[in-house]
Amino acid sequence: MNSEQSGTISEAARLVRLALNARETVARSIDYQQLLQRFHTDPEFRETVRLIARGLDLQVFELARDVGLAVVNIAEGPYAPTLDDFRKNMGARERITYGLLLAMLTAYVYPSRRAIGEFDDSSVVSIDLRALVEWASTASRQMKSMANLDDVANADLRAGFETIAVLEPFGDGQNTLHYRFRFILDWLAKHGLFLRREEGGRELWVARPHFRIQARHLMQSSHDRLIEYIGSVSPSSTQ
Repeated sequence: MNSEQSGTISEAARLVRLALNARETVARSIDYQQLLQRFHTDPEFRETVRLIARGLDLQVFELARDVGLAVVNIAEGPYAPTLDDFRKNMGARERITYGLLLAMLTAYVYPSRRAIGEFDDSSVVSIDLRALVEWASTASRQMKSMANLDDVANADLRAGFETIAVLEPFGDGQNTLHYRFRFILDWLAKHGLFLRREEGGRELWVARPHFRIQARHLMQSSHDRLIEYIGSVSPSSTQ
């Protein structure tokens, strides 16, 4: 291997590292800009990036050029997230509940299969937390009656919906929908998938294009039927 080849591999690996951290932005990093420019103009370099990612059980997605790249962790890979990364010491029912809340958030932001499936769409979506909580409170009561008990998966869904349906939308303490959704949004913002903004005295949460990629991968691999349930009471279907 000559010095040119080793330099290419080193730069390709660096681009993968930058793409792994959704908080890295093209606008703030000259290094990211230069590597991304090479990725888009040099087919051999682009293939090297993809090969390195594949060897790490990662999949690379191209976003708009001013956004960068998004990386999805293949299940069981070394970078695959676990529930303990999200919140430690959760019981089985709490895991189901938080999983459903994350799926409900996804359906609220992207209320159709087409919306969540448009990988090349790098637009952002802003949501109001209060409106999300009010919708989820109503939707959960409808959804729990839709999950029949034909199999274990549906039994788990029903148990999760029942837990969510009895939570107070707002109030003090941790046992409210408002607290739990804020916990999820704070966690997503910490990992660069959402941004928090103040506009006109309102708190808005902005879903970055990276969230669309991660959410679509999750829904495709393990929650396809759940999206059908949630989609039937999503904002677009109730307007």
